[in-house]
Parts: sequence; structure tokens; C-alpha cells
Amino acid sequence: MIFISNFNSFSLLEKYGVPEFTKELSTIILSNIIKHGSYKQITNYEEINDIKYLNIIILNKNQNFTSKFTPGKLNPLIDMCLEIDLPINIMNNWNYIHEIIQHELTHLYEFYNIYKNKKTYPLYNNIKKSLVQTISQDNIDILSYFRYIVYLTLDNELNYRVSQTYNYLDQTKIKDIELLSTSLKNSSGWKKMNIINNFNYKKYTEDIIENIGLDFSLYLINEFNVELINNNVKIPTELINSKEDLLKYFKYWDKKFKYKNRKHKEKLLKLLNNFI
Repeated sequence: MIFISNFNSFSLLEKYGVPEFTKELSTIILSNIIKHGSYKQITNYEEINDIKYLNIIILNKNQNFTSKFTPGKLNPLIDMCLEIDLPINIMNNWNYIHEIIQHELTHLYEFYNIYKNKKTYPLYNNIKKSLVQTISQDNIDILSYFRYIVYLTLDNELNYRVSQTYNYLDQTKIKDIELLSTSLKNSSGWKKMNIINNFNYKKYTEDIIENIGLDFSLYLINEFNVELINNNVKIPTELINSKEDLLKYFKYWDKKFKYKNRKHKEKLLKLLNNFI
């Protein structure tokens, strides 16, 4: 477990929607994970100076990288937690671990500003809330695939992956444009972009019906829609009754996915200009 306390004092410089201090703090955290596997230090950052304690927990439970940020239960600014689950067989993938830590610190910073300034969460948080409220659907692989793409295209996730990719490219220290372009296409941000781009609403409609049947598909999608509506997320059709409705529904999401992905690709490609 990594234990950090008493944040005070640092200048703010934001690049690509992420505060510069997260780059330094994520580097400090990673260094101590590599050297000691644990960390306890007073760390001073003005940007999050009201946070009292931040626990960072490193686990080795799952076969894939997973991570999450959780505010404190009694007081959101006390006992905040970053939990990062790393596969044992790829614990030496330090560049990606660095990216994950910075990504989650950015989530923390976003929450901190919303909570401290009593702001309303952006709309994407309502979609994320709907995904959490129907989390049991992730146990069904074919539906989990669609839900994962919904999550990947949340505005904050897209923005944070730009900053995450910037950090990845910065670590390579490459100046040659061709080699740097290759590194970009090997980044986790670019690979997730391809996952989104490969979604085909016609094929997916056929696949989900073949996999779990039409009636169960309709039931689960309507269950998700109820949560979206309850969370004030606008959708074109409230009730999905047929295969044709299902096809139109996934077509609607596919258009959103591809539109956001095109904008996201432009931002990723523009990152190259910072290193040549």
C-alpha cells in the first residue's frame, strides 16, 4: 500500500486537459512501487491541498490491467483510494503502469474540483452512473463488449487517454517522426481507438441475438435504457421492441462512437507535433 498525506503548494500547468502535477506525482508513485513496493511520504501540491489522505493499493488479482478511483466514504477528501490491479506476469510493463497511475490521478483531480467548488457533474457522468447501476450485465461477454465501448467513448475517458498517450510518447524520447508514429500506433490509447472503430452495429446486432437471443437482448438493453432515462440521458427510443428497433438503437450509438473517435484520432495525431 502507498500512503500519501498533506498536499500543499505547486504551480498548475495543464496540457491536453490534464494538470502537469499529475505527471510528477505519478512518477514519484511509480518510482516507489519499483523500489519498495510501498510508499509513505508527505507530498505538497497546491492543486489538491484539501485532500488529507490518499491510499494507493497495488493488487495482483486479475489477468488484465484494471484501475479505479474511489472517494472517501465518510468524507470524500479523506481516505481517497486509487486501486490498481496488475497482472503478475507483466508487472514489469512500467510505462503502461505509469500511464494508468496518471490517468487515475486525473480522475481524482476532476472529482476534487467538482466537489470542492460544488459543481454539477458533466453529462458523461450520468452515462457512467447508468453503466455502474447495470454492472451485472458485464457478466455477459457479448453485452460487456458494447458497454465497454460506451465507457471508452465517455468524454473524460477520451480526454484522459490523450494525456495518457502524451505521457507515453514523452517517455520514449523519440524525435524521428516515423519511429514516433510507430510508437503512437503501439500505444494503449491508439489500440483503444481501434477497438471503438471496429464496432459494426449491423454485425453486433446479429451477434448479440445469436448469442443470447432476441428476447433477452431486448430485456437487457431496455434495462440499461431505463437507467439512462432515470439519469437524464437522452436516447432516441425509450422502449426497444423488435430486431429493427435494436438495429436502429445500435446504429445510433455507432454514429456517436465514430464521431467521437474521429475527433479523438485528430487529437492523438496532433500530439506528434510536440516531439519533432
